[in-house]
Amino acid sequence: MMSSINTKIYELTGPYQLVVKEGEIDLAGIKDREVAAETIYSALSPGTEVAAYTGMPPLRPMKVYPRVNGYCNLARVIATGSKVTAVEKGDLILTFQSHRSTFVCPEAEILVKIPGDADLKKVTTAFLFHLGYNALLEGGCIPGMNVAVVGAGTLGITTAVMANTFGLRTFVFSNQKNIGKIFSSYKLIQVLPKDEPVKKSLDALTQAAGIDVVISTSNSWHDWEYALDMVRKRGTIITLGFPGRGEAPPVINPLDSKYLYDKQLCIKACGLAVTIDAAPEDIRFTIKRNMQYLCHLIMSGVIDPAIIISEEVNWDKLEDVYKKIAARLPGYYTAILKWKYE
Repeated sequence: MMSSINTKIYELTGPYQLVVKEGEIDLAGIKDREVAAETIYSALSPGTEVAAYTGMPPLRPMKVYPRVNGYCNLARVIATGSKVTAVEKGDLILTFQSHRSTFVCPEAEILVKIPGDADLKKVTTAFLFHLGYNALLEGGCIPGMNVAVVGAGTLGITTAVMANTFGLRTFVFSNQKNIGKIFSSYKLIQVLPKDEPVKKSLDALTQAAGIDVVISTSNSWHDWEYALDMVRKRGTIITLGFPGRGEAPPVINPLDSKYLYDKQLCIKACGLAVTIDAAPEDIRFTIKRNMQYLCHLIMSGVIDPAIIISEEVNWDKLEDVYKKIAARLPGYYTAILKWKYE
């Protein structure tokens, strides 16, 4: 058995300053309930990662750099501590580890054990679908509801796909050209432009029921006002984006009483899920159970991450991918980094 293994870790030391730090992991020093693993694939979370790469304002007061980036990691276990029971050497696991070649983490941080016959590249993207899945849960969505998704980046696409899976009539608002082709196999999704004629036709489109839940994946103040205006009275807005991030102060009142008070709206921020391990009778939906479910949907073909995977590249091309996403290349959503070559 190897006593140590080399590791490469991506780190942002400042805006546009992406470096690879190298080190060594002492496998003999693994604690009883820890596992060591080597990354096979990692997937980019475009909004979070590129915001950090380009130096967008942080979401809360904090020291931003240096920092690691990424949280979609599929790896193979190469060693386990003496008291680890959930996995063994050779097992495939999903974790929230960043873009790195190898790592050690507590057994409790393993999200899902993945079967060897799964499409590993697709499964690596599971958490990109979780954000929309959790938003639908938080919005209390049930079949029969009308749901609008504002924005059609990676997060908007995955949210719309999950809404379709929920059996919801789903309207995606985006001015991107040809975005409708992505959803060709999802029959409950309709793509609409963000303009006034469409907004005025929502009553007819929804058979007078209106938009029950709006899920905003955009940072634009214009899109925020669009969401406030389109949602029905006593409707709900779930914010997955960060209204105003990187923009000047708005010319509108983002909590204008003609929307918030007159419509009696419910506005909820969403992005965090329950991370503790709890019995289903105590907390039904936890991050681990949610991820198990999403991996099942991917492996059974109910949802297909191929629509968001724009390319697969070698691990050392991460900055190239960041530049493509920052440049807003049409039709470019996310990428898979390949770390391990069999």
